[in-house]
Amino acid sequence: QLIQQNEGQEYEQTPVGEATLDDLDEQRVKDFLVKRLRSSIPDQPLQQLLQTFHAATVDAQAIQRPTVAGLLFFGDWPQFRLNHATILAARWGGARGVQISDRATIEGAMPEMIDRAIQFVQRNTRHGLQIGDQQTGRAREIDEYPSAAVREAITNACCHRDYLERAPIQLKIYDDRLVIGNPGGLLPGLSVAQLEGKHKARNPLLADWLQVLGYVE
Repeated sequence: QLIQQNEGQEYEQTPVGEATLDDLDEQRVKDFLVKRLRSSIPDQPLQQLLQTFHAATVDAQAIQRPTVAGLLFFGDWPQFRLNHATILAARWGGARGVQISDRATIEGAMPEMIDRAIQFVQRNTRHGLQIGDQQTGRAREIDEYPSAAVREAITNACCHRDYLERAPIQLKIYDDRLVIGNPGGLLPGLSVAQLEGKHKARNPLLADWLQVLGYVE
C-alpha cells in the first residue's frame, strides 16, 4: 500500500498476473461503454478501448492484462483469479446465531454480485403489509429493512473494500439485525466522525463505473 501511494497508482489499476483479455466478457464491456459514452462505441479495437478507461493495462513484460477493477467489473468469473472477491452470506437463527438456515457464496462480476446479495436479503428477511397507505389509501408491502438502505450498504461494501486484503465480504442476517462487514479500515485522512460529511473513494474507478450503471448516486 505504501509503494502504491508513493507511485500514485491505485491497486485497482494494477494488472492481474496470469489473467488475459479472454477473462473479460466482451458483450458486458460493450454494453457498459454504450451507457458510459451515451453513444455508439468508438471505432477502435476493443483492446485499445479497455486500456483507455483503465480496464486493462500493460504489465512489466509488455503483455496487456486486465486490471483488478477491469476483472472485477467485466470478468466472466473474476474469482478464478481473485478468489477472495466474494460475498459470504448466511441467515442465522436467533439473536446470537446458533444455526444457519440459508447460506450462499456469491460470486460473479461486481454488478451481478450486488444484485444476488440483495436477492439473498430479500428472501431471508420479513415482508409485511401496511393497510391504508396515507398517500394511496391502499395496502402496500413493507420490507423489514428498507430496500434502498440494503442496496446502498451492499454496494458500498463491494465498491469501497480493500481488495489487497485476502478476505471476503460477510453478509449476516440475524433475527434482530443485518450485518455487512467488508475488509479494510478507513482511508488515511478519514475518521468515523467525518464519514457523514466527507467522501473519499478507495477504488475510484469502481465507484465511477457503478455510478454509470445506476448503483451509486
